[in-house]
Order: sequence, then structure tokens, then C-alpha cells
Amino acid sequence: MHTPHERDGNAGLAWGLLIAVLVFTTFIAYMRLPPAALPDTAPPEAYSAARAFVHVEATSQVPHPAGTAENRAVRDYLLETLAEMGVDANMHRPVHDWGRSRNYGGVGIVEN
Repeated sequence: MHTPHERDGNAGLAWGLLIAVLVFTTFIAYMRLPPAALPDTAPPEAYSAARAFVHVEATSQVPHPAGTAENRAVRDYLLETLAEMGVDANMHRPVHDWGRSRNYGGVGIVEN
């Protein structure tokens, strides 16, 4: 039979472990949060969601499937923007097979 003192010690240990697990779990959850989005005033070497969204808006005005004039316009916009940023961009033109399916499929040249 356990004495009251032993039961109090075991209860204290159980509570201590529970609190430690809760603190550890909260810390891990906090560390997994994404960083705050930076404004367009962020330093140029830092990623700014506001600056990036300008390019998302510019390239998403109309659908631009492979092989269309709209796709070429988006390609040109991206290449010009990268050149303005001083990035040496290369284009890769592979033949892509979208697979065989009853609903869709095809082969075409894509530009990455």
C-alpha cells in the first residue's frame, strides 16, 4: 500500500510530465508557423509577399495554357522581370506527355 506522501509525489510527477508535454507541443506548433508576410518595403534581398503578388496578378489575368499567345506573353514577362532583377534565366523546351486517359491526354512542347 502506498503512503499519502508517495501518492502526492506520483501525482506531482504526473502533473510535471503533463505540463512538460504541453509546453513542448506548444513550442513545436509555434515553430511550424509560417513567417509573417513582409511588406513591399522589405529589403530587396528579403522575400516580400507584397512584391511577389504583383507578379502573380500580372501573370494570372487570363488562362495561359502551353502553346498559346497568352503563354508566350507570360513567358516573356517572366524572362524580362528576371533580367531586370539580374537573374540569368535559361529556357528549357522539353516535349511533355500528359499521360493517357479517357478524359484527357496529349503531347506537346512546354517552356520552363
